[in-house]
Amino acid sequence: MRIGLSPGVGLGLSFAALFACSGVGLPYGPVWLADRGLSVVEIGYLSALGSFAKLVASGPFGNISDRLRRPGLMVAVAVGFSLIGHVGYLLSGAFWHYALAAFLIGMFYPGAISVLEGTAARQSAMGLFDYGRVRLWGSVAFMATSLMAGAALRWFDPPVVMPIIVGLFSLALLVCLVAPIQDGGEAPPRASIWRHSLSILKAPGVAWVFLAAGCIQNSHMMYYSYGVLHWRAGGVDPTLTGAFWGLAIIGEIGLLMVAGGWLQRFAPGWLMLAGGLTAALRWSVMAVTVDPWAMTACQLLHGPTFALTHLATMRWFGLRAPPGLAATTQGLFMALPMGLATMAALAGSGALYQQFGGGGFWAMTALALAGSLACLKLGIKRV
Repeated sequence: MRIGLSPGVGLGLSFAALFACSGVGLPYGPVWLADRGLSVVEIGYLSALGSFAKLVASGPFGNISDRLRRPGLMVAVAVGFSLIGHVGYLLSGAFWHYALAAFLIGMFYPGAISVLEGTAARQSAMGLFDYGRVRLWGSVAFMATSLMAGAALRWFDPPVVMPIIVGLFSLALLVCLVAPIQDGGEAPPRASIWRHSLSILKAPGVAWVFLAAGCIQNSHMMYYSYGVLHWRAGGVDPTLTGAFWGLAIIGEIGLLMVAGGWLQRFAPGWLMLAGGLTAALRWSVMAVTVDPWAMTACQLLHGPTFALTHLATMRWFGLRAPPGLAATTQGLFMALPMGLATMAALAGSGALYQQFGGGGFWAMTALALAGSLACLKLGIKRV
């Protein structure tokens, strides 16, 4: 049963439901796994396995969604299998049980996100709503559930984490079954997924968008993985590290609220360039200091470095993705620059931080600058 909501409200509810699950799973899932007796290395293997599954499945999943022209159904299917995967975690005993569950989740959960974002990008380009103001509800939900789970762990032991995640996925499945997620796009040309993928990669500008956005977004990987360790190694009060993460989400939400007019006035390439140059500044500061005031400013810059780059990328896809292939384009983006390249960036960040500590952020500066240069190939005219 579907309820009568506008496309923007339906997508906003779906974003909130899915990112609420991430708000608990990303920061506290490893805590639960460690409490079950898994080692740090085994938890790392599960993370890598999920990333590999995303690499394999995101493109085909998006292509099936485009062919069926039923994005709501595909998102609900993906959330349902993700729910099964997390229930599988609860029932797991041997490591290979956890591995199967991680692979299942990695196959489907990123697919749900990519179909939602592809659909939202296309409908936003059609003028149905402001993409940023729809997508921000995902960030709000992520922050809310992360804070609530952190508070719960002050009162309860780590075993409570997975039941919370299972409950959130159950709620997400209900939301995706009743909230309208309309297609609103053209039917894709009749061809195999390989021909569809090649047509996307050969489309004018797509390779440069993948390169530019991939470099800028992946320059965040050292911050995501080692930012807290870097701050603590520099003597930052542990209570401030949690506040820093909250400031980053606040900066992200703030920019998503106000950037709609920018997307209409400026070319996506210019906005992505602004995000890349700001990222280069942010990582340069983090390479040389952990001063709390400087870090406060750096965390508020998460708005332009992540959110503005993301908005510009989605705007470009919404306007320029090949007709009928919005979800396939988003799935390829999830698999290649945000899948394969992200795995490489995470591995490289670990080696750099081990060797150079905070000095490794200079490499992230270089990566952000490389993405900024690629933005210049996208042109400066509005599309």
